[in-house]
Amino acid sequence: MKIRTGFVSNSSSASFIIGVAIIDDIVKFTDWVKTNGIRVNYSRLSKVGGTRQNEPAKRSDIIYKEAFNGAEASVNLSHILKSEKSEDKIAKALLTDGDDPYIAWFDESGDDPTWDDKKCEYNYDDIDISWFDNNCHKLYDAFMKPSNETGILTGDVICGGGRDG
Repeated sequence: MKIRTGFVSNSSSASFIIGVAIIDDIVKFTDWVKTNGIRVNYSRLSKVGGTRQNEPAKRSDIIYKEAFNGAEASVNLSHILKSEKSEDKIAKALLTDGDDPYIAWFDESGDDPTWDDKKCEYNYDDIDISWFDNNCHKLYDAFMKPSNETGILTGDVICGGGRDG
């Protein structure tokens, strides 16, 4: 029988990547998703609210997706109105509740972080996009560098790690 001493936890360590984006052209977006075989969630903004697990939520003028450790990927809607696309009817609708735009989101768990023998703890600092599969790479690029091809107006993605549970 093994006897543990000191701090004992039932939680595990994991890496994660999460992202959230505003879609300004749903036809282009769905075409891009199908053409590239992308796995991603998307829905009308009014249909999500963070009440179900893995769903983004809205707080004031921010749409965000929260990771298990509390980190957030978020889109600040007031900044969209100040951008070069400020005439975009979707961006205006986000704050006026006129139209009901689409949003996209994803979250994936990755490998365990690397163990630092000197510190006797996991090293979460070296987690980046390279830890995740090609699907996450495509979503990262599309969310962080929106283009007319993807139909995405703006987005945010974060990678990290922590205790999962």
